[in-house]
Amino acid sequence: MQKLPTYYLPMEKNGRVVIPKPIRDAFGFSSAGFVRATVTDDKIILESGKTVCKFCGNESVLCEDFPICPECIEKINELNELKK
Repeated sequence: MQKLPTYYLPMEKNGRVVIPKPIRDAFGFSSAGFVRATVTDDKIILESGKTVCKFCGNESVLCEDFPICPECIEKINELNELKK
């Protein structure tokens, strides 16, 4: 992997930080994808993440365009049945 410079990233009031394009490109982050954040004692590790369920974070989604896992789809269907 190419050597990238150190970046000092501004944080917005709501906590949002923009990952610079050279870093996104080097690690394969896509604008429509997810970033996996893992917190250790004194570090935050960001990794290119798989598509996960929008509701529970499960990695077994049926379709990347509409990321919901089978379990959440079942719960939604159950709730819809209760409303009838």
